[in-house]
Amino acid sequence: MKNFVKSKTFLYISEKEGHTGDIERGQSPRTKGGFSMGVYAITGGSSGIGARTVEILKAKGHKVINIDLKNGDICVNLASKEGRKEAIGKLHELCPDGLDAMICNAGVSGDNGTIPLIISLNYFGAISMANGVYDLLQKKGGSCVVTSSNSIAQGGARMDVV
Repeated sequence: MKNFVKSKTFLYISEKEGHTGDIERGQSPRTKGGFSMGVYAITGGSSGIGARTVEILKAKGHKVINIDLKNGDICVNLASKEGRKEAIGKLHELCPDGLDAMICNAGVSGDNGTIPLIISLNYFGAISMANGVYDLLQKKGGSCVVTSSNSIAQGGARMDVV
């Protein structure tokens, strides 16, 4: 089981299709079906695990802002400083009252990227987004989730820099 943690609710995503749910931890004035609704931002939400996470959150009535290179609500290149700065600025514009969660999910594998791209996106992308929206998370007592993978070691990456 993979846990995505939020301050008032646990959202869990099971490995089995269709097994998801919330576990109530607190009360909120914004509820749907007895569960707290929130505002989530996610990077890499246009494909793979990110897309499935967006689908589940939206189905539960949450507002989700997808930040991705293509097909996102905010389309930027998170591998660049300029893209990260733009994404953070737009989140501050869209969510002046705060975020319930920041899910840093965007990344490339060793097979699909060069070492500079992998480090810029997978590491600096996640760190910059988490730091850049920290004040928005504080406003709602929100949480930050960062997904990571060891897939860089399974591709063509140089092991001396991994």
